Amino acid sequence: MVTGATRGEGRTTTALHLAAAAARDGARVLIVDGDIRVQRLSELFGLAREARGLTALAAQHATVDECTYSVDLGGDNALWLMPAGAAVGNVPGVFGSAAMAKALVEMRTKYDMVIVDSSPLVSSPDAAAMARHCGAALVVTRRGTTLGPLRRLVQQLDLYSVTVVGHVFTFSGTSRPARRAAAPQA
Repeated sequence: MVTGATRGEGRTTTALHLAAAAARDGARVLIVDGDIRVQRLSELFGLAREARGLTALAAQHATVDECTYSVDLGGDNALWLMPAGAAVGNVPGVFGSAAMAKALVEMRTKYDMVIVDSSPLVSSPDAAAMARHCGAALVVTRRGTTLGPLRRLVQQLDLYSVTVVGHVFTFSGTSRPARRAAAPQA
């Protein structure tokens, strides 16, 4: 699971780059759009609100294979994408279900790596429900994020027994002016 404390941290970009790098390295990778309300990952591939996606799988209306789309990365490299799917009424209930747990187990048997691009854990009951099934999280933090949301994020990850496997610091930029060599003294 790729998550963070607030919106706009670069979770989707981080998840996609991680998935592409692993796929180019030969791994069978499935990236899942777990942000049902925003669906940024699905939008990037023209699959927003696609009927066959994570929500259909969780509601047991489709299989893992019916909900995945191949993404050609060039050469012999590809990864698989599962879009978020059509809107459902009770997303936390669907994500917290035994059917979702079973679906994630099936995904893990079919792929070397399953990356769930989730909404911010601190503000989203959807992400909290998904976290219970994921077990591990990569935390993305945008430069300038205050400690309060980060502390709440860590508390929630602990509450759901989710292991933090790494941190990515985004939007670090360069706030210092470029250094220039001084002109030689005559």
